[in-house]
Amino acid sequence: MQVWEEMVDQEGIWNGELKEGAIMQVYDSEEEFNTVVEGNNSGAYGHSFIFLSYEYDADGNITGMNIVDQGYLNNSTVTQERFGVWFGANITVSKTRDEVIPISLPSNGIQSVI
Repeated sequence: MQVWEEMVDQEGIWNGELKEGAIMQVYDSEEEFNTVVEGNNSGAYGHSFIFLSYEYDADGNITGMNIVDQGYLNNSTVTQERFGVWFGANITVSKTRDEVIPISLPSNGIQSVI
């Protein structure tokens, strides 16, 4: 078995393309993201967490997401407005790319993804 990553851009994230266990990377703003990418030592940084599920309103629109985090965002619904730049990667395992099987997290969402 091999582990495969499928990148999900910001639009895809908020259109419901993430799967349970997706790895997330976020930045407060595009300026912060660019500062990190450029290697500028100004104190800018991003944050990572694991996606669990989407939250929906009564009309079926995504309003936020439930995540697993090391404590910074735990026990809160993260909304699109919380961060300015979003990246996600759905993680799957399979023998070949054609037989991709999504990884499921344990019911408590705390243990390792793989």
